[in-house]
Amino acid sequence: MKKQLTLFALLFSATFAFGQTQFGAGISYWDNFGVQGRAILDLDIENIDIVPSASLYFFDGGTALALDGDVTYEITEISDGIPLYGKGGLNFTRVSGNGSSDTELGLNLGAGVRFSGSFYGELQYRTTYNGDLVLNVGYYF
Repeated sequence: MKKQLTLFALLFSATFAFGQTQFGAGISYWDNFGVQGRAILDLDIENIDIVPSASLYFFDGGTALALDGDVTYEITEISDGIPLYGKGGLNFTRVSGNGSSDTELGLNLGAGVRFSGSFYGELQYRTTYNGDLVLNVGYYF
């Protein structure tokens, strides 16, 4: 667990090495509501970004921590200033509660939109824990 958290911390600290970085916060729904922090790392490659995120979910008797490292690709603009993007990447999820814990590594696949460059909404499929849909909404600062 320490190695994975260290790797994720390094990924977040590497955000300062990229040309333009935006940080965001939001809510996430995966069987229960949670809070989310994320960043957009601009690779200076047209239509491609890296988006690391961390989501913390709360449920009866425990918590779940999901760390995602995704690559996004802007597919098209739905209308003026509203890009539609696809995303895919890796997911590390740790569920703890009732005196035990479990960890799984999986994949993400999804799509999202950004409104006015600041608000985001995404729907993604996460393969961890028998697969499930996750809804993310939030705001970039």
